[in-house]
Amino acid sequence: MLGNLRSVLVLQIVLPLAAVVVGYYSVMMLIGTVKLVPLVGTLLFWTLLSLWVAGSLALVVQPFNVGIMKLLGARMPLPDERLALDRVWPEVQNRAGVPATRYTLLVVDADDTNTWFHRDLGTHVVAIAEEVIYNLDDVELASVLAQRLARQKSYLALLVGLCIWAAMPLAMILALGMATFRVIRRIGKAFTSAANGANPKTEFQAGVGLFFYLIGFACFIALVIVVVSLAFVALFTLLVALLTAWLARRAELAADLIAARWGYGPALRDGMARIHELDRLHLARSIGDRVANLFSTYLPASKHLAYLRKVD
Repeated sequence: MLGNLRSVLVLQIVLPLAAVVVGYYSVMMLIGTVKLVPLVGTLLFWTLLSLWVAGSLALVVQPFNVGIMKLLGARMPLPDERLALDRVWPEVQNRAGVPATRYTLLVVDADDTNTWFHRDLGTHVVAIAEEVIYNLDDVELASVLAQRLARQKSYLALLVGLCIWAAMPLAMILALGMATFRVIRRIGKAFTSAANGANPKTEFQAGVGLFFYLIGFACFIALVIVVVSLAFVALFTLLVALLTAWLARRAELAADLIAARWGYGPALRDGMARIHELDRLHLARSIGDRVANLFSTYLPASKHLAYLRKVD
């Protein structure tokens, strides 16, 4: 177990390093992009940078963290769900050694129980699927809550969230690039259409038509530059997404180890086995979805189960 727990420490080192590297290159790309925008480039850069920094509040400030998780689909427990959670949650917190009010329990309405694995980014939310509450006994439910809490107490959820947050400037660049593409394309089409529809009768009118064609050609060149730049940013974003998703899945397994260390190992295996059985009801939706799984920030219960059996 001690050897396996070293993987937790490794992730706690690798994740912030990855966030720093991704954040650095994201900001550098953002700087390079806004420099291409005439007149308002500096204002645009500081506006986007301010929005990016403000977005960190969603990870570290409890009201914002809870609010963003609700926007992603989580909700407060219903009365009967609260009763079930209250039977086991205090003991889980006690074993983990955390204050009773530090974390907010949220519930995810989802048919697929795997979706609860990515609803608790940040520092203040522990989320669990509705089906888990209603289909697991108290011991199994406690073990699953312990696994989710382990991600929080070990800061793995925060660090994964930071990696995603660090990549947000890339999303801003792609959005800005797509908007620029549409604007240039419309300008080019407008001038080209005007030139095509013109019927010049004088040399001056012919010169204006030629000028319009030149503008259309310049827009075409600009579009080529934008497309090439977007392709480069998209490729880098793809690599960042794959890396972040892979690290997030490693964090899930690290949380399994921490929960087992708190004494929930056997119960967590049983709980994951039960969740795996529930997931079989939705297997038809996930067949052939291997490419999408590469970008998933969670692991299916079957992977957790196999890992827990291996490290026990």
